[in-house]
Amino acid sequence: TLEDVPELTRIVRAYDLAGSIPSEKYPDPDWTVGVLMGVDKLHQVYILDVSRYRKRYAGVVDEIIRTGLQDQADWGQVTTYIPEDPSSSGKAACAQMLGDIMREGVTVKKMKTSNVKNRKLKAFEPFAVTAENNMVHVLKADWNEKFHEELEVFDPSVRISGVHDDIVDAT
Repeated sequence: TLEDVPELTRIVRAYDLAGSIPSEKYPDPDWTVGVLMGVDKLHQVYILDVSRYRKRYAGVVDEIIRTGLQDQADWGQVTTYIPEDPSSSGKAACAQMLGDIMREGVTVKKMKTSNVKNRKLKAFEPFAVTAENNMVHVLKADWNEKFHEELEVFDPSVRISGVHDDIVDAT
């Protein structure tokens, strides 16, 4: 429960971005996911919230702003991280999004991503090791089942239709 969460030394919400809504042609697109997590003075990690939605670009930006302002109201200093793809268009899109979010008062930073082989596994490994060492605590909430399910089926070597890794990428 929320009462069991100790004082946190750092709180962040990291995103995996998507910009599609379900359609007849593409009924199961990726999700935009934001994972709110904190760390205490003993380096224990607390998963505090997971937001997921399917919206187009403007709706994604609006939702990140709304969530960022709410995170700051609820938790104080929270830094929001937006992924920056390595391509020039990815860098331009990230810069635009950061500007839009920053103008609304949300503390936001870019998080550089890579397109090297096994990047998803390399990015997820520190969290996985922390979890294996029983240092991750998940706040009980309605998103728990989907959070655990996606982490449990994550296999970066296999792309299975209908299996998403958006929560993994955000975490």
